[in-house]
Amino acid sequence: MSRLPDRLPALAGFLFAGGVLLQNGILLQGNPLPSAPIPAIQAFYAERSGAVGLAVGWVAVNVPLLLTFGAGVSARLERHPAAAVFGRVGFAGLVLLAAAFGSTTWLQAVLAARAPQLAAAGQLELVWDLHSAAFAGSGTALCVTLAAFSLGAWTEGLVPRWTAALGLLGAASLLGSGLLAVGTLDGGVGIYLQLAGFAAWVVWLLTASVRLWAGRPPPGHAAAQPAVSPSS
Repeated sequence: MSRLPDRLPALAGFLFAGGVLLQNGILLQGNPLPSAPIPAIQAFYAERSGAVGLAVGWVAVNVPLLLTFGAGVSARLERHPAAAVFGRVGFAGLVLLAAAFGSTTWLQAVLAARAPQLAAAGQLELVWDLHSAAFAGSGTALCVTLAAFSLGAWTEGLVPRWTAALGLLGAASLLGSGLLAVGTLDGGVGIYLQLAGFAAWVVWLLTASVRLWAGRPPPGHAAAQPAVSPSS
């Protein structure tokens, strides 16, 4: 029972990853790409409005889970003076990411509820472009989080070196996606860079959650054993 507070961030990480799978792998399966034709976008939101509504509502669960996980990682990195600043920057990035999730989610709610009316009024393309641009912009916040947490974990030993390296590579992909955000609306490569960066983030999150759950001490940070003085 005493280890439960230490395991809460890990549990939040596992549940968050499960929520992402539920949203994107099941509820939003077949979600159109930013450059999809307007009839395909209208058909998706008209036919799957119920599933999209569940995905939108699940964000209310995922955001607290995400922040709980991030707070746990930040607290772990605070134990190492050289990693502490990375933990703080990474958590600040998660706060921005939560806000970005909100903007894309509310636009999806509008699309799910009003896609036929928006199409009839000639406004569906504009709302869809706003949604795609907000999604592309969210990658910038995730880039900050993934880069900072990966650098901190590299120093502190929270995740294996290969996971930290993957996180930095994912952050670079997200940075590239942000630089190419305008082209993303026309089907540019930016959307694929963002998806690659998000996949790296999920792997990083799951690995960190396993370490937090196990309570594994970072390399070289094992508690020192008390010295035993020889008896006279």
